[in-house]
Order: sequence, then structure tokens, then C-alpha cells
Amino acid sequence: MANWCYNYVVCTGRAEDIQTFRQVLKDGQEYMLTHRQATSLTLEDVIDAYFFDILIEEHESAEILVFNYETKWSPNLNDLAQLCKKFNLSMACEYSEGAMRIYGRANINPEGMIKDDQIPEEFFKLIDHDLDKDLYIFNGKSYESEEQVIEYEYDKWIESQPKLNLEKK
Repeated sequence: MANWCYNYVVCTGRAEDIQTFRQVLKDGQEYMLTHRQATSLTLEDVIDAYFFDILIEEHESAEILVFNYETKWSPNLNDLAQLCKKFNLSMACEYSEGAMRIYGRANINPEGMIKDDQIPEEFFKLIDHDLDKDLYIFNGKSYESEEQVIEYEYDKWIESQPKLNLEKK
């Protein structure tokens, strides 16, 4: 059995494009219920993984669509990029698969360009696990889970990292 990767996606675009894509997600939900298997969401060439257990959240704006789903092992960012191109959408994604320490955020534009910020192994090496107390320790602070460490510490850690100076002299 695969490890499941949880994917949370916020889509933005024109109301008409959002509505069209919402229907594709609904059709995907129906396909999964009817066939008891995952769907490719009408993609001709599924690259990474199918979409499992799609859940569409309600949002007050017609130009925003929020949904979550699961994939096997890792996020299917290439499939999302294809959907962005097909439906002229932008997507902001958060993904996590804790067993393999795959966590990250990605942004995808309507041209299908992906900017992926997967949390690097060097960050995880800074997290200690106190087995006796079942707590995770980062810079002397205790957390109940690695997810909490990521939520509260990762952005600060990124900001503290030296920036590459790519300017020409």
C-alpha cells in the first residue's frame, strides 16, 4: 500500500474557468464513487499520480476554488501544471507526506510553470525527536509534531539562510 500524500490547492482564475474546472472535479468525485478507483481528471497523459478522495471546499468568490485530495507517495505537480494550462488557472499548493518527510509548497501559473519549495533534508536534520516525551525539538523549542515545526519555524529558517549573490561585478 502506498504512503498517501495530502494535497491542498487554491485555484484562481476567471469565474468561467473556475466553474468549468469545478465541474471537472465534481466529475472526478463521481468517477471515484462509481468505479471505486482514482481519476485522472480528464488528463490524456497522467504523469505522476491519480487524484484520490477529492474534496471541494466552498468559497465566497467565484474566482477562487479550493480543494484537497490525496496522491500516492508524492504530489503530482506536473498533473496540476497540465490542468493550469488546460483551464487557464493559477494554483497555490501545499503538500505533505510525513512518513517520507515530503513537505512543500508550490505555485503554478496558467502557462504551467511550477515554482516548488520542497522542504530540504538539511532543515529536517535540525529537528530532534525526544522519544521519552514524544516531542520534536527545534532551536530549543518543543513541538508536538514535525508539521508544527514546519508551520512555525521553516519560513524563519529560510529567511536566516545566506542568499546567493548572483549579481555580476
